[in-house]
Amino acid sequence: MALISPTITGRTARPETHFGNDNDKNKFQPIVSGKGRNEKYFTLVDKKTGEITIYNNEFGWDRVVGTYNPKDKKLTLKDSARLYEKEAFGDLDSGALDTVIKNSKNMIQKECFNDATNEAVGVSKQDRLASCKKMANDLMKDGTTDIDPLEGSTMRGVAKQEQEKLMEAKGRKFFPNLRYPEKMREDQDAIKFTIRDFKPREWDKDQPGVLKERDRSNAALHKFNMGSVILPVPGTITDTSKMDWKGEDMNPLKAVAANLALAAFDGADAAGGYMKNLAADMGASDAASTAAKAVAGNIAGVGGQLIKRQGAVINPNIELLFNQPTLRDFKFDFNLSPRNAKEAQTIKQIIRLFKQSSAPRRTIKGYFLRTPLIYQIEYINNAYNLNRFKECALTEFTTNYTPNNTYSTFRDGTMTQYKITMSFKEIDPIFNDDYDMLDKEGENANLNDSTLFSNGQGPMAVGNLKGGADSAGIGY
Repeated sequence: MALISPTITGRTARPETHFGNDNDKNKFQPIVSGKGRNEKYFTLVDKKTGEITIYNNEFGWDRVVGTYNPKDKKLTLKDSARLYEKEAFGDLDSGALDTVIKNSKNMIQKECFNDATNEAVGVSKQDRLASCKKMANDLMKDGTTDIDPLEGSTMRGVAKQEQEKLMEAKGRKFFPNLRYPEKMREDQDAIKFTIRDFKPREWDKDQPGVLKERDRSNAALHKFNMGSVILPVPGTITDTSKMDWKGEDMNPLKAVAANLALAAFDGADAAGGYMKNLAADMGASDAASTAAKAVAGNIAGVGGQLIKRQGAVINPNIELLFNQPTLRDFKFDFNLSPRNAKEAQTIKQIIRLFKQSSAPRRTIKGYFLRTPLIYQIEYINNAYNLNRFKECALTEFTTNYTPNNTYSTFRDGTMTQYKITMSFKEIDPIFNDDYDMLDKEGENANLNDSTLFSNGQGPMAVGNLKGGADSAGIGY
């Protein structure tokens, strides 16, 4: 084993703060051609910052070539770096730096998973692997992670923070990433269903009675993939936006009742005045008597009849008023016909995946049922011209094993054709500002930004305001 020069990096005196070492299994050859193509390298990764230190493996000691900061994507080459190394690592097209990042990510994941201290009781290998993979991806993406690798045990740290999520519910938490048909062009339009855990919205401490907004940035939506299915775009694609409007009335009696309640704060004289005005408007000769009948009839539930006997009807003052938003429904039909044994197996896995992931989960003790998993639906390659989705619950899943009304199987018993029908419902309603948020994906939309409007017009401009470029396409 070569010695890591303490004069170049004193940090290696505390190896617990870093991932990696100079074992042969961690060495790789990032320079693919020219001088240096046979040179071997390894990396140390800071557990807190994700900073990568690149070492060249040399006889007797290891030489530092440079460092890479994933947060600002900055590569710093040391004076000790040779000319061919500066050329290879400094040239993004050479792939040398990408190889360093890829190998560092794999090394972090493997080292984390193989650490015996990470074997927390009750945590499955799948959960450990998912946690280590998430930490490696996070560190190499932006140098941060919500999993503390310095907490003695990575998985115990996770178990402390997310014990309820990882240990409370029975059942499968992770599923394969599946694709049908097997051979699908990269540019083919498709629809993807990604399984995610359901997390209810929290109350906003700064706004009592208001729920916090969900983080719908691309980074958040794709942060934790629990499995996915990619299928060809179905033949029928529709989305329907519905708003609940309801005819409401506020007849004079109801209005007076409301005013009486308010007038109670002003005294009896004000309340009596409201009733006399109502009677006078009806043309009653005895205002006091009419007012008394209105009140009595309202109490008895026959207010309309008593008023009609005065030769009048109550003006309902009906008006269509907005009641509430509705949650959108989506329905998809897919005909799946396996062409070989592998595709047949994939189709059966797809059916199993949707059935199992949409089923409720029992808790370990059996006292409660946990919410089924939910789905992020998105179009691939043509999202701009089709609708977007918020996270959805799978409300109905139907498998037709004989879509042609004929029982037909291959020799192994696999059906020659399957038809699956899925009904989804979005878990949150669509709001006006959601469309502007799409235009500034990953950022907080600023409605005063003139770039959101055509011809440089801001929202306060006089005249006919038109929407902007709508970079997110049609939207929801």
